[in-house]
Amino acid sequence: INAEYGGAVADSGRGAAAAVSLTGGDDIGLVFYAARLLPVFSSRTAVSATVIIAGVYQVVGWRVIAATGAVYVGLYGYERLKYTDRAMERRFKQQFCDYASIKLHDIVTYTGNCCSTQVQRDLSATLSRLLTSVNNGVSTLKKQIAELNAEISRSKAVFDGSSARALDVGVFREDISHFLRLFGT
Repeated sequence: INAEYGGAVADSGRGAAAAVSLTGGDDIGLVFYAARLLPVFSSRTAVSATVIIAGVYQVVGWRVIAATGAVYVGLYGYERLKYTDRAMERRFKQQFCDYASIKLHDIVTYTGNCCSTQVQRDLSATLSRLLTSVNNGVSTLKKQIAELNAEISRSKAVFDGSSARALDVGVFREDISHFLRLFGT
């Protein structure tokens, strides 16, 4: 049994509004109708869109909503007709090129980082070897300098000793020659 209340037709058998009279001036009936349909929608987007459309309907009317929908459907149809197999192929190729360039850039960056790390590691190892070699060379030179200083000290001691002996030899010669003059033949 159907009964008409304020422009809306209610179906008592289903418990929800079955139709809305658009000729009546009752906008509240449409909002209540949309609110009764909310359990039908399962996504938040659909619920949000219904509430927004009901609010816009109250503010601007059904003609603006219909014109907006017609423009949207027209643009959608135009894009659908324009998006041919060739356009899809071009788009796919463009997406692939973009993807490949991003991946190539990532590879270059990764390789550069790895090479930089490897070069830094090699330079550190070379520096370590060179420092070890220099330290060994310095210690060897210090040992040689110490040995040469010891040899120089011994040479000075020998020279000083030989100079003193040379003086003693000279004095001894003089003593011998004086002895030979006195007692010699």
